[in-house]
Amino acid sequence: MGRLNSLQWRLIIAFILVVAVILAFTGLLVNRIFMTYMRADEASQFTEKVRVVADVLNYFDNVADVKNQLPDLQRLLGVDLTLVTDPNQPGLPAGLGPAIELFGFDQTSGRPRLTLFGRTKHSPHMQASVPFFRDGQPTAWVLIDRNEDLATAQWDLNALLAEVSALGLVLSTVLAVWLGRSLSRPLRELTYAAEGMAEGELGQSVPETGSSELQVLARRFNQMSDRLRESFEALTAERDRLKVFIADMSHELRTPLTALSTFNQLMLEGAGDDPATRQEFLENSSQQIDRLQRLTENLLQLSKLDSGLVEMRLEPSDLVETVEESVARLEPAARAKGLELVSDLPEGRLVVDHDPSHLQQAVDNLIGNAIKYTPQGGWVEVSLAAEDGQAIFKVRDDGPGIDPEDVPNLFKRFYRGRNQAGEEGGSGLGLAIVAAVVAAHGGTVEVTDPGRAEFTLRLPLADPA
Repeated sequence: MGRLNSLQWRLIIAFILVVAVILAFTGLLVNRIFMTYMRADEASQFTEKVRVVADVLNYFDNVADVKNQLPDLQRLLGVDLTLVTDPNQPGLPAGLGPAIELFGFDQTSGRPRLTLFGRTKHSPHMQASVPFFRDGQPTAWVLIDRNEDLATAQWDLNALLAEVSALGLVLSTVLAVWLGRSLSRPLRELTYAAEGMAEGELGQSVPETGSSELQVLARRFNQMSDRLRESFEALTAERDRLKVFIADMSHELRTPLTALSTFNQLMLEGAGDDPATRQEFLENSSQQIDRLQRLTENLLQLSKLDSGLVEMRLEPSDLVETVEESVARLEPAARAKGLELVSDLPEGRLVVDHDPSHLQQAVDNLIGNAIKYTPQGGWVEVSLAAEDGQAIFKVRDDGPGIDPEDVPNLFKRFYRGRNQAGEEGGSGLGLAIVAAVVAAHGGTVEVTDPGRAEFTLRLPLADPA
């Protein structure tokens, strides 16, 4: 019962019923048209034979001659001829008189009386009487009966129609099954794919075959499946990143909190009674508090950048001026460490759609890292140029460089390279913030020379007004 309720079998049954109704109606119509035509043709031939009989009777002189010639005339015309001399004998049609009479005909139309399916309404067959005159009076009558029965022809026609209808039903059943399967196959495939997705097997796809409507439906399903899979993969990746982020953040927070807890415990145990020791503990505690403050500020800013809460006012501005301000701001720090900060900037303007305040933070981080990890007496070089529709900013130094194995992970949160693992002042978020700020400006940042710790930042130039 459940199978019959499926779309495929509903289509098959509906198609077969429609074909059956059409065949039945067509058969009835053909039967009526054929029998009407046959009876009209028989009536026309019969009346013509009646006129022939009437004309032939005019050539006979007496009833005996008529009687002798009737067999030959009967064979010639193909009708039954009966000679009647007594109009009152039983079994004869009523109304034998001096005129030719047609029995079983509609007198107004000259056609046989018919109803549906070609059957006569009042008389089972066509019959006529033709009077034979002698001395101006009818002395005998010739009864004419059609000796051909249309029932046999109608039976043969009905048998032929039944055979054609049966063949039509068989062919329509085969066609209906084929059509039902071809129409329901894409729907079944969609159903199986949807069931697979419901069970967690994302990325299901179905063939884009069938009618144009089914092709569009399959295409949209595949697009939905791909987007759902991509969204799920993105959520899974984001979940994994969140796990790593929480673990890294816990580790970063644990170090200063542990140090502060240790200092506080030692102070409570009396170590703070010594002024020198107390001063050392307070200075170390201040450093750990500063580290916590930087860490929380960087986390907050990175979270805002990821969520899009930071409003970037990208306006055509001079990137040369932005970089100059960062260089001027960080030059005292380089000089205090005994470093030479060299800048190679173009003399003209370099217009880029950017937010100077936020982009300066990325530039400050890159220059600040170079100053931080370059040993005393070294140099840090900053350059800016235009090339192929892009503004290219570079920072490099003569420090220990970057281990090539660290390059793929440098812009990840809390990641510290092998050369920076011993540093206590960093939060491990600076380069992640740089990457987020640059991405918000439609640019890219990468390590182009690990040996010289060269970072290259690319931003698209503003369209000329």
